[in-house]
Amino acid sequence: MTGRAGKFLVVDDEPWARALVCEALAVMGAETVQAGNGAEALEKWEAGGITAVLTDHHMPVADGLTLVWSLRRRGFAGPVWVLSGGMSAELAEAYRALGVEAVLT
Repeated sequence: MTGRAGKFLVVDDEPWARALVCEALAVMGAETVQAGNGAEALEKWEAGGITAVLTDHHMPVADGLTLVWSLRRRGFAGPVWVLSGGMSAELAEAYRALGVEAVLT
């Protein structure tokens, strides 16, 4: 069953960051699924039921931009937010071109 706020895929290579985001989402009634990188996130997304994605950019194996591009290519039209410690204006624009809701640095 999906929480009243939806089922969020939270992607970050830092376990503490994932836990913090998941805690905040739980307060809003969201169910969460966690992944440590973009490749793992795609596997979790393919299992079904994901309504929204919150992802970091800087991750091993597959970064956030690769993840968002892959999700969009596979037909995911849901909201995506990017949370990152920092990125260039060009990179933020690349995310926006993929239709993310926001890039938060």
